[in-house]
Amino acid sequence: METSELYFKTAFAVMSCDGDIANEELKLLSDFACQSLLFNGVDTENRLKEYVERINNDGVRFLDQYLDELGSSELTESEQIRLADLAIKFIFADNVVQYSEIVFFKKIRSRLTISDQRLVEEIPDSEEFLLPDLEEPRLVQWDFHFDAANMKIFNQ
Repeated sequence: METSELYFKTAFAVMSCDGDIANEELKLLSDFACQSLLFNGVDTENRLKEYVERINNDGVRFLDQYLDELGSSELTESEQIRLADLAIKFIFADNVVQYSEIVFFKKIRSRLTISDQRLVEEIPDSEEFLLPDLEEPRLVQWDFHFDAANMKIFNQ
């Protein structure tokens, strides 16, 4: 998988992991698609529709497959920092941080080889997500159903 595709899939996975894709998250996705090269070469509109369909059909398996793909990717240190930063930006996008998003970020983090110290140096907002849980993490249940027809990155 190309790095730009992995970045896009990361954004989608983080947006959807709490069971809700907020308008603020879609706006941020649109901003990244229009104003940065992170998703360069990705057909973002069609990919978004595909991912919505897949997560509606496969639910948590979609997220598990993403995590497997991330774990088998060979990202440089700077690409790992970029990916973690992107994930954090999408967690904060709707101004509501859900426990499921923290758990999901920790799953992302466990697949990166970069040190916690280096992550915190580069992304100070990541520190709170790196702290150990006070108790055993409870099993987070995800239930997905998103309406692809109402989900657009670009205003048309």
